[in-house]
Amino acid sequence: MMATTIETTTRPQTANAAAPELEESQRRYVRPPADILEGEQGWLIKVDLPGVTRESIELLVEKDVLTVRADRDAERGYMRSFGIPKEVDLKTVGAAHEDGVLTLDLPKVPASKPMTIEVK
Repeated sequence: MMATTIETTTRPQTANAAAPELEESQRRYVRPPADILEGEQGWLIKVDLPGVTRESIELLVEKDVLTVRADRDAERGYMRSFGIPKEVDLKTVGAAHEDGVLTLDLPKVPASKPMTIEVK
């Protein structure tokens, strides 16, 4: 069986409305490190976002790309994008932020989970 992987992608770095005092070209985004784990139930992504609050984190899903953006201060922030496999159930994606780590839970749709068939 071939495993589906989540790929990181490069997205244009743009400013958000939370810090209008800077022009788009002045805001600096850094690509934060992330751990991506796949299990039978889905994927778990842990993104290191030190120095940000839960309120400054923005998650955007556009087509098959999930973008994480968080502003650290008026000049700097974090941004990273991940390609989302078609097996992800977008209606049940979860996110939590604790101790500088954003944890994303991307469950698989029920039909894409492995199934065991009993031999009689």
